[in-house]
Amino acid sequence: MDLQTVIDPFLLVIRDPETTGPITRCALVSIQRFISHGVVDLARPEAISALLEMTQAVTHCRFEATDSASDEAVLMQILNVLGALVLSPGGSRLNDVSICEIMETVLSMSCQMRLSEMIRKAAESTLFTLVTFVFGKLNDMQRKAGDDAASEIEPMLHKVVADNSNAEHKHALDEQSQSAVPATEAVKNSKESAAAAKDGSSEQAPLPAANASESHQSFGLPAIRELYRVLVALTNPRDLQYTDTMRLLALNTLQAAFQKACYAMSEYASLRELTLGDLSHNLLLILQRDQPSLISPALRVLYLLFASHRRDAKGHLELFLCQTLGRVMTLPAVARQGSRSSLRLGGGRSSGQSSSRVRPEKSSSQASDAGLQISNSAERSGSRRPSTTLAHKYSDSEALHEKTRRQLLEGLHHLLIGDESLITDLWVNYDCDMQRGNMFDFMISFITHRAVPWPSATNDTESEAFLDIMLHHLIRIAVRAGASAPLTMAQLLDRKKHKDTMMQAARLFNEKPKEGIAYLQRMGVLNPENSTEMAQQLAFFLRETPTINKQLLGEYLSKPSNLEVLQAYLRLFDFSGRRLDEAMRSLLGTFRLPGESQQIERIMETFSAAYFASDPPDIATKDAAFILAYAIIMLNTDQHSPQVKGRMKFEDFARNLRGVNDKQDFRQGFLTDVYNAIRDHELVFPEEHEGEAGFEYAWHEVSASDSLIGPWMSTRGQTADYDKGLLAATWPRFLQSLARILTHFRSDHTLRLALSGLYALVASAAHYNLTACVNEAMRLLADMTGLRNISLQADMRASQVLIKSYNRHILTQTALEFGKEYRRQIAFIALFELVSRFPGALSKQGWMVVMDIVQIAVDADLVPRQLRAIRD
Repeated sequence: MDLQTVIDPFLLVIRDPETTGPITRCALVSIQRFISHGVVDLARPEAISALLEMTQAVTHCRFEATDSASDEAVLMQILNVLGALVLSPGGSRLNDVSICEIMETVLSMSCQMRLSEMIRKAAESTLFTLVTFVFGKLNDMQRKAGDDAASEIEPMLHKVVADNSNAEHKHALDEQSQSAVPATEAVKNSKESAAAAKDGSSEQAPLPAANASESHQSFGLPAIRELYRVLVALTNPRDLQYTDTMRLLALNTLQAAFQKACYAMSEYASLRELTLGDLSHNLLLILQRDQPSLISPALRVLYLLFASHRRDAKGHLELFLCQTLGRVMTLPAVARQGSRSSLRLGGGRSSGQSSSRVRPEKSSSQASDAGLQISNSAERSGSRRPSTTLAHKYSDSEALHEKTRRQLLEGLHHLLIGDESLITDLWVNYDCDMQRGNMFDFMISFITHRAVPWPSATNDTESEAFLDIMLHHLIRIAVRAGASAPLTMAQLLDRKKHKDTMMQAARLFNEKPKEGIAYLQRMGVLNPENSTEMAQQLAFFLRETPTINKQLLGEYLSKPSNLEVLQAYLRLFDFSGRRLDEAMRSLLGTFRLPGESQQIERIMETFSAAYFASDPPDIATKDAAFILAYAIIMLNTDQHSPQVKGRMKFEDFARNLRGVNDKQDFRQGFLTDVYNAIRDHELVFPEEHEGEAGFEYAWHEVSASDSLIGPWMSTRGQTADYDKGLLAATWPRFLQSLARILTHFRSDHTLRLALSGLYALVASAAHYNLTACVNEAMRLLADMTGLRNISLQADMRASQVLIKSYNRHILTQTALEFGKEYRRQIAFIALFELVSRFPGALSKQGWMVVMDIVQIAVDADLVPRQLRAIRD
């Protein structure tokens, strides 16, 4: 019997809106049994038409309402049949329209809050299963024209006009499902979009029954991209039509998709654009807020995103780390800023300037990590005010912030220990890149500072998390073997040296511009003569060095004596094809306008000349560009200043500009676009970046810079080639942190971790012939024993007063003090354990420290007589 003949009666029942729920459910059960028991073979080519007919009928199932329980039983059966259809042997032959219909049905049920929890959970489970199947298709797709196909499909998708009335499902629960309308709105374009992508028509008839002529092509990139777009849209925390429950569902669904095909997704331009654009923006925006229910799933998606798209997500990862570190190291009272300026300052200690002298004896209040530029309030939060449970009661907002902060700390811990090459990659990709902050240097200082269990802390959980990160890094260095590297260490050190020179010049320029310019001339970066060439070189330095003080830069460029530099600076921008307000955004994002009107006028006049030279279509003269630019600055202040009560309307803005454009009015549409752009999006000047405006500025920096810099360079497999150089630059901070931990530890677990880290550090230093590190470790441990204390040595040299004589053992004051302190004994044992393991790594200076301890131990009768009797 023909397959169509078998299923047609059941499909008629499913489509009939006058059929009651129980009867419709029986028809659905029959269809499911046909599939599961193999009564119908959907794998046959001639079964494709029947497969599409069943899909279309089930996704548009209509029935007469009876009671709530019976109606929900029908919905449950719809989910079962849809799952069976997609996962059947013929499921991969479904076309784009059918897949979008199925996913819309399941996603809509998942978001209908008036349905019972059982139905919603069943819909979620089905959604995860189907999304895994659909995105798994990417792993098997032939990518011979993957990106080309995506670029052809995208414009077609944007042409489709949604017809929501045809996208809604008519069943008995329509009246109960109003709460799910936002989700339906989000997915309403999916069917028409996929259909339009196939035939290029924006007038596609809504939901036609699929026929055999179009079923020969199974679903592919159009349906996957449309489903992905919908899920990404649901994660937007600013879109108030979606609830947090919907966002959580979308995040969990995206996690399932990424787990299945994240690396395949990175190969398609259309999917990669969504990932690095809207999705990354939404995820980072979620991390800006105190929403613990969304933080963890957002972090899980970000891990998978960075793992699969890291080559193109260099700026995204930097923004994530800056944002996360900023929130981890602060209390709620500290302003959250999206700007990366704190890490761009190059404040981390440069590789060549690290001191080899470690001073662990400082108290927590005195301790300061060179290169870790934390404000006084932040340092108090790290030592004197630990970020653990405080004695006083948190308010609800503080408790929520603390919970969010802990989740971010867990996420940071997971990211840094999950990839053995990531910390080294930070140095290669950021510290050696002129356009990026010293992320590695800052991260090492931050970790080593926070790994110390300061005495005032009431809980060691946070310090142990950072100690665990530090140990993973040190132990991996100790066990790695060598291999060839993508860039030699010499090349990277040259880059780092050039960057350090530029950072030093920027610091001098920020203090006094003349000193910075003189330094650049001494280093051969600038022409020693005050010529046009020198002005061009200086302009390039000011434009390309991100650590220049933006306020100072604006004041410097606005001076009449620096007009040639300002003109050269403006020539570095490409204003062609940009509206005037867009060109102003690109310029004013690089420095802060000075406060005096004459200075502003001088900059705007020079900018107007440069902009008019790009031949803009809507501006007739240079003077018109200048007047409009000045008007835009005034409009920006009017629209966004909290001191202004009555906002300027468009009519007022246009009236003020009448006859300005070479005695003519500006085009109405042009002025409208300018006005709306300034009204909706403030011109945010550098160093005004706080809250969401700051995040948007930082996001704009990421989007703008990622297209100008090279891709992410991974050192995986060759990390050992960089270990010696990086260890030589960072061992003082590691050793200092470990010494502080051995001084302040409060549990045996922390002690064991610190000793393991110390052993790994000394072993690595011995392997790479870093004698200074081994010597300093011996000196540190010797000092921690307390035996080199001057007052105790004086006690021994005096008259060796016997405190007690028992079985011929002499107990001096030194021996008693040593016996009271468990930490001193641990340091004594660790000292000689390391000496016995790595005797060849010590220099004469190190051996002098060791022999000093041996002599004192013998004099204090701390060495057994049998050992003292042994001849050398």
